[in-house]
Amino acid sequence: MRTAPDTSNRPETVVTRRVFARRLVTGTVAATVPTVAGAATCGHPTTKPPTSLTWYSWGPEYPLPFTAGPGLNTRVNWMQVANQFAAVASGASGNTIPTPGTGSATPVPTDKLLEQQIEGFVAERNGLTVKVSTERFDRYHEKLSTFAAAGMLPDVIAYDGANALPLLKAGALYPLQRLQGSTGLAFLAGYQPGYIESSMYRGRLYGLPYQARNLVLYVNKSMFSGMSLPPSTWGTPDWTWARFLEVAGQLTRRVAGGGYRQMGTLLTGRPFWASLIRQNGAAEFSKDLSRSRYAEPVVHEALQWASDLVWRYGVAPSEQQNPNGQAFTFDGGTVAMWVWYQHAIPLLSTRNLGFEWDVYPLPSSRQAATYADWSFVSMNTNTTEVDAAWDLMRYLAGPDGDQRALRTGIAAPVVRGSEVRFMTGAAATRNRAAAIQASQQPLAVRPLHESWVQLTGLIDYYLRPVWTGQERAAYAARDLSKALDAVLNGIGLGGPAIGNAPDGA
Repeated sequence: MRTAPDTSNRPETVVTRRVFARRLVTGTVAATVPTVAGAATCGHPTTKPPTSLTWYSWGPEYPLPFTAGPGLNTRVNWMQVANQFAAVASGASGNTIPTPGTGSATPVPTDKLLEQQIEGFVAERNGLTVKVSTERFDRYHEKLSTFAAAGMLPDVIAYDGANALPLLKAGALYPLQRLQGSTGLAFLAGYQPGYIESSMYRGRLYGLPYQARNLVLYVNKSMFSGMSLPPSTWGTPDWTWARFLEVAGQLTRRVAGGGYRQMGTLLTGRPFWASLIRQNGAAEFSKDLSRSRYAEPVVHEALQWASDLVWRYGVAPSEQQNPNGQAFTFDGGTVAMWVWYQHAIPLLSTRNLGFEWDVYPLPSSRQAATYADWSFVSMNTNTTEVDAAWDLMRYLAGPDGDQRALRTGIAAPVVRGSEVRFMTGAAATRNRAAAIQASQQPLAVRPLHESWVQLTGLIDYYLRPVWTGQERAAYAARDLSKALDAVLNGIGLGGPAIGNAPDGA
């Protein structure tokens, strides 16, 4: 742990958020008062409380790293989503989700939103201040890299998945193994399965999972007139790929001339077919990321089934039938069953869609499974306020922060036991069970790897003929596996287990 010189005799300068943001940009960020707090949870005995932390996250135009995704009308007002977070998570308006055109839908600046999120944390720590600064999500990670290169990274930061790799490779993030004390990192067992393992880089943990999102099945219930709806809970034996295909076929409607007016489902990119691979008992890569598993027949079977939904069974539109993903959309009432992240629940709840909808589990093959993605919170490796930053991280990514996010429906549970807070108010009329259980299933995940951009480029290139109906999955995937192994050879994560890693990045 770093201990900075005593600066208690220096006058403290109060820096507003606006000034702080300007200093970040201009490179004149004032140093926080470098005294380290005592934190019983970390096992770091100290003598003085910290006076200030800096916390940097995304916003306001892009308050969360979520996209509308294929199947949803892309005209999404993300400031509306930010307002939902502010109104619901802060407990305003009876924890109901605001509706467009009402006074409660007035946009709230994201820095204010984030301040509301940590009010409880600051209130419990006498004398501690947290300076909040935000940046648009589309510029956020580039700014982080700039700050890191200049040695001006804020104390606590949020980042989204693979965007952390430049910071990790540069040694800019604090390795959490250094925080082993009387309690160590035992609390990590309190997270839902799969999140911690997939948050590691070269065998070490640098961040805590934050704002998770899982795939669920959105169903237009109005289209199911006279038909049985999918089961409301995961793992039901008869909710299989075969049953899903049967239902999708019954809900596909043709028009004269060979076209379609309604599709049973649609392909929604890598999250969809990656979840199918997991459902079929496989994975894209070995656990240590040292080799690809795309050469395995069970992977071929999952990929081919996804392609067949379009080219063999005709229950999902092709790209030509669905240009720019706008001809057939769930919110447009032309898709019966849509696989996408659960964060669309509150967004759909603000719209008058003209039909009844709900969320259900994904179908299963050899096992129930889903795809998960999430963000992280980490600390600057050079922070002088280690204990205070660690406390803030645990607050944001622990039960307190998790429960505030869950009340919006935007984020899925990452901490065991916090599910009770998921989707309160207006969104509670939806099938909470399916959305909650999604976080508890075996997960297909996006790993942290130095060559992730290159790997995904290869996956997209080799599987493109599969999605266009030009090549069987077995042929494309075998060639893909060879290309992936060439990249992965000698670059696997490996490394010591948590708790045994040597100090240092």
